[in-house]
Amino acid sequence: MATIKEWFQGIAPKVFYLPKTAKNDYNSQEWSDLPFGTWDWKNVPEEILNLEFNSSLGSKHVPDFIAWTKDKVYYVCKYDGACWLDYVPRNPQDIE
Repeated sequence: MATIKEWFQGIAPKVFYLPKTAKNDYNSQEWSDLPFGTWDWKNVPEEILNLEFNSSLGSKHVPDFIAWTKDKVYYVCKYDGACWLDYVPRNPQDIE
């Protein structure tokens, strides 16, 4: 089991965004009742950060979200039922 708070251990996001999830999406998973919106990281509701989910193989168990730091945008990456935290550069970078 994992939590969003654990995923961000050692990472200091500035902003966290959780979109609204319709009741029937994702098989009515429990996060459809979570508050949605955009927060400064220090104000993200604990019920979101501490929601336990299974990140191993199976169905998707974590809500989609976006969080960003000064130089990275974090998102939920999924493949074949497993999910993990991944990121892309926030600002354009030179290509070598």
